[in-house]
Amino acid sequence: MERDYYFDNVKFVLIFLVVLGHCITNTIGNSHIDRSIYSFIYLFHMPCFVIVSGYFSKNTEKSTKKVINIFILYLEFQLLQYLFKNYLINQPTDLTFVKPYWSLWFLLALAFWKLVLPYLIRIKHIFFISIILGILIGYDKNVENYLALSRIITFLPFFLFGYYLKKETLLKVIDSKKLRIGLCLSAICIFSVIFCFAGKIDYQWMYACDPYKNLTIEWYAGIYRIMLYALGFILSFFIFSIIPDTKTVFTNVGKNSLNIYLIHGFVIPILSVMSLSSIPEYLRLVVYFVITLVITFLFTTSFVSTIVKPFLQPKINIILKKNLVSNR
Repeated sequence: MERDYYFDNVKFVLIFLVVLGHCITNTIGNSHIDRSIYSFIYLFHMPCFVIVSGYFSKNTEKSTKKVINIFILYLEFQLLQYLFKNYLINQPTDLTFVKPYWSLWFLLALAFWKLVLPYLIRIKHIFFISIILGILIGYDKNVENYLALSRIITFLPFFLFGYYLKKETLLKVIDSKKLRIGLCLSAICIFSVIFCFAGKIDYQWMYACDPYKNLTIEWYAGIYRIMLYALGFILSFFIFSIIPDTKTVFTNVGKNSLNIYLIHGFVIPILSVMSLSSIPEYLRLVVYFVITLVITFLFTTSFVSTIVKPFLQPKINIILKKNLVSNR
C-alpha cells in the first residue's frame, strides 16, 4: 500500500519543532525572540503530535500488543538516559521508571492512552469529560511528573479528538482556501501577541506537568488551561492546513521520526554545554535551525540507523515504526 505522504510531512514538521524547541531551551532566559518562538512552538507541537497519534489509533482491536511494545521501549530508554546522564555527561540522577526523563513522558502517555482507549470510547461524551478532567487535574497539588499523570490527563482531549477526527474533516481544512487563510491569520495574530508579551508569559503552563499552585494561586487558573486547549486546537489545524500532501524532500524524515524522537535526547544535552548564548541573537536562531535540520536528517540516514540498532532493540522498533509511525 502506498504511504500517506501527507502525514509523513506533518510528522516531519512536528519532529522538527520538537528538536528546535529543545535546542532553544538554553537561551530563552536571555533572548526575547528565542522565548517568543519557544512559547509559540510549545502551544501546539505536542497537542498536534497527540492528535496525530489519536488519529492513527482507530483500530483498538490490537492495542494490547502495541501498548506492550511502547512500554518496553519506554523502560529501555529510561535506563539508557540514566546511564547517559550519570556516566557520560556527569549529571547525576537516580534510576527511576515512575518519573519519565525529559521527552520520554510521551511514550508512557501513549502506552496509557492506547491501553484505556477501548474503554474510554464507550463512555458517552467522553471528549468533553476529558476536557473537564484536564482542567481539574491542575488543581490537584500532588499530581506532577509521577507516571506523567498530569500530562496524560491534560493532553487526553487531544488524543481523543484525533481518534474521533475524520479524514473528510481534514480534507475540508486542506482544500478550503478560506479556512487556510483564516487559520494563517489566526496563527500570525497569536504569534504577534506572544512576541509582544513574551517576557510576561510563563511557558511552563505549556508543559502541563505542574499543578496550578506552582504557577498561580488564583482560583480561576483553570481558565488559562481552557485558553491553552483552544490555542492548541487552532494552531494544530493551522499546521494541518499548510502541509503538502505530495512526496517532498522531508517526507522520509517524517516517516522515520521515531529515530529522531528517541535519539535526539542524547544530543541536545551535549549541545547545551556549547556557548551559543554568546552568538548574536538572530544569527543564533539561524544556527538553531541548521542544527535542527542536521539532527533531523542525520538521524534518519541508514548509516546512523545501523550504528544505533544495538541500542534501539531492532525487533521492538520495527513493530513500533509499523504501528506508531506508519499506522497504516
